[in-house]
Amino acid sequence: MMRVDSSGQESSTAFTPLSPGEAASLMEAHPHTGRTHQIRVHAAALGLPVAGDDRYGDRDFNADMKSRHGLSRLFLHASSLRFVHPADGRLLTVRAPLPADLEAVLRSLGLSVRP
Repeated sequence: MMRVDSSGQESSTAFTPLSPGEAASLMEAHPHTGRTHQIRVHAAALGLPVAGDDRYGDRDFNADMKSRHGLSRLFLHASSLRFVHPADGRLLTVRAPLPADLEAVLRSLGLSVRP
């Protein structure tokens, strides 16, 4: 299990609210480093755990998300990844739409599916 600790390795994640709600909010996370579970650990340390996170999240919140909103997994999705191609050095961006099951959870929460 990882945690935010001043004696640990340096890491940084920027969070941007996209669709704020009462029970939950859709957030965008931009990790500036690549540590294990970084987004999940930083979100939990801010008191904003990722929905469905059984390691760093809130048990009661996760149970509510499952029973009332149909969330059956961690609500974490890489909508885009940017990296340097290892063979030719080109900067590549790969994008992926939000999966239907996570869109359904957002609709159930009354949050904007397409921020």
